Amino acid sequence: RPTTSSPHFPQSNGEAENAVSIAKRILLKCPDPNLGLLAYRTTKLESGLSPAELLYGRKLRSTLPSISNFEPVGRDQMKTFRERDWSMKIRMKKNFDERRKVKELPALSIGDRIWVRDLRRRGTVKANA
Repeated sequence: RPTTSSPHFPQSNGEAENAVSIAKRILLKCPDPNLGLLAYRTTKLESGLSPAELLYGRKLRSTLPSISNFEPVGRDQMKTFRERDWSMKIRMKKNFDERRKVKELPALSIGDRIWVRDLRRRGTVKANA
């Protein structure tokens, strides 16, 4: 399910920021970006499956030698991965909310006054501090 986040607050979308940092690291370290991406996609995650296995449902052949056989990923493996991933995300959200003392905002009703910041308008310095 897609989630929205503020365009000028990158902390609100940690998964996207993490993906960008991984891609930058791959481009810096590998002379051939395609081989770097292949190595990343075939590396196993905490779940025991690689990103390629999660996406394609099978293992990709890479330049690294492997002793495992190339059998497709089963539906029950994918189901347990999704359940484990969902529970990890819930636990991380709970921990984050506890550390940052997050509280639910009251619901807005029609006629409530709110503040909206115009991000296109540039500020000016009026005096020295």
